Amino acid sequence: MAASAAAVPPQPDPWAPAVRSEFELDAFEAIRSENDPEDRLDAAEAFLVRYPDSELRHLVLRLRWNAFALMGDLAAVAGTAEAALAAEAAFFEGRLAALEEPRSLPGYDAAVARHREIGVAYYESLIEAHNGLANWRDAIRFGEQGLAVEAEWWDAAGRADPDSAASGDARARHNGVEAFFFRHLMTAHRELGNDQRTIEYARRTLERVPGDVAALVTLAATMAERRVEADEAWWAAAEASALQALEALDLLTGGPEPEIGPEGARRLRSEIHNALGLTHFRRGRPGAAQDAFLLALESMDSDPVTHYRLGVAYANDGKNGEAIDALARAVHFGYPGAEARDALIRVYEAVHGSLDGMESVIENVERSTD
Repeated sequence: MAASAAAVPPQPDPWAPAVRSEFELDAFEAIRSENDPEDRLDAAEAFLVRYPDSELRHLVLRLRWNAFALMGDLAAVAGTAEAALAAEAAFFEGRLAALEEPRSLPGYDAAVARHREIGVAYYESLIEAHNGLANWRDAIRFGEQGLAVEAEWWDAAGRADPDSAASGDARARHNGVEAFFFRHLMTAHRELGNDQRTIEYARRTLERVPGDVAALVTLAATMAERRVEADEAWWAAAEASALQALEALDLLTGGPEPEIGPEGARRLRSEIHNALGLTHFRRGRPGAAQDAFLLALESMDSDPVTHYRLGVAYANDGKNGEAIDALARAVHFGYPGAEARDALIRVYEAVHGSLDGMESVIENVERSTD
């Protein structure tokens, strides 16, 4: 009878952190199993103090970041995500440096892909948190870095498992992640007034997610609000984007279970009709512009910007009485800057020969809206 082959002892995972004691492992498991975010934070801080050189440190920082995310503390989320990202990179780079010829080890590409995927999650959190905190430049920085890491993940995943990477699920995940970054970058650039980059990222979002309402609305509004001269093709494209956005919004808000709540739908619908109003105005269609602004006010009746735009459209069409009423409402509802009051002064003085009674017109708006 042939002798049985000696059993090969299981080899340690070269990519896993080394645990130095059962106490260390028990302390880590206690953090991971804790459901209350505040208690998890306390346990994480205690672990970091007790085991400052632990190879589990990057995992503890990840759990700490997760706890702040559950609590909704955006500033803490941003800070802990950045710390966890740095710790993850330090652990992985340290592991690569400690191994002999790591590229030749089984699972190298899979380990790289997993490391990049974790990094992408941190960058998603960072851009979302900084957008929420109105730190637009930080959001752009982390968004661009996140896109680069996502490209590295796609490359590593393809090497690790070509069949899986070529599947529809993997492609859908990749497209979804890119769309997430594009959408947030679009928002940050719009807040900074960078029209060119806003339009670029809106279009890139639509390449990944055709019919994306946020991208369509932003594209239409940014194109329509352009202050420099543009040709007819530009305004036609802006109008087409607005009409597409309206159709997409109707799909999301129709049916028994709308995907967008009433307040969000009203805000988006107002922005779309504002974009249409501006494109009609720029294309010399005063009546269509006025109708679009009135539709916008049906959704957001106290929006000062829409009242101002409506007032300007009326004034340019010679409807001075309607212009005075709309501009007075813009002033009353707090139009930012002096443009609304200045426009009201010009129209009112042209009609009445003086400014006598203009403040009473504004006061009458106040009484009618009480």
